[in-house]
Amino acid sequence: MKIKNLLFSVAMTLSPLTVSASGIPTVDIANILQTTTSALENVQQTAHMATQKLLTRYSKLPN
Repeated sequence: MKIKNLLFSVAMTLSPLTVSASGIPTVDIANILQTTTSALENVQQTAHMATQKLLTRYSKLPN
């Protein structure tokens, strides 16, 4: 029953019938910059962690 309700909620959320925007569309540039910067930092941190893990793994291999 919960899955049925979840699917219904998702369908209604994505439905064009529920869209009722009015007024002037706006773009929050500060928010876009902040989320983009945060995402890039997360990617950089993940890449650094992966590099460290690979270096650690391959430094333990016998010559």
